[in-house]
Amino acid sequence: MAFAGIVADLALGAVADFGASYVSRMLPSIVQAGIEGGLSGREMLRELRSVGVSVGNERFYTIMGNVSASQITAGLNLGASLTTLPTGAEVGSWLTNKASGFLYQARYLAQTVDPDTGALVTSWNDYSSRYPGLVSRGEALQDIIDSLNAGQAEANAGADTPPQQQILGVEITNIYHMVPGFVSSPASSSQTEAVQILTSGR
Repeated sequence: MAFAGIVADLALGAVADFGASYVSRMLPSIVQAGIEGGLSGREMLRELRSVGVSVGNERFYTIMGNVSASQITAGLNLGASLTTLPTGAEVGSWLTNKASGFLYQARYLAQTVDPDTGALVTSWNDYSSRYPGLVSRGEALQDIIDSLNAGQAEANAGADTPPQQQILGVEITNIYHMVPGFVSSPASSSQTEAVQILTSGR
């Protein structure tokens, strides 16, 4: 979804409907949409805050730097071996405050039934899984599929009319080594400088 569409959904009450923590977890995807739309960090922040999203400057620009860096490794993992451990340029760096280990980002193609019209709706969705060490893409994919199926079973058990969803495919898009120790930039540093530092990994 384009950044403008995401902001429109947030303006209609998505923050209240889904909760601030859910919106916070979705920030990397939201920032990705903004970057693809050619928006600057300042423009994205202004739009997000105007619809009630609470995020500090430093956290936002950390996310923006990580997302920008992820574009370097995007594509290297698509079609790569499922049985061997990722190596070299296939593993990017993701700056964090405290989190460590390895983050496997994926997207899955899901087909759902619109409850109002009965029409089939197909969409790509983001998912991530965290490990203390490197695992093969095949293992990560199986874990993600198992988690998605377990989540669907839980949703079905608690609903009068269970949502009908079918997972059509899953693919690993990025793998990151999470590096703790992000240090706030000095007050005199510009936001652009902060993004450049985060993106270069210095």
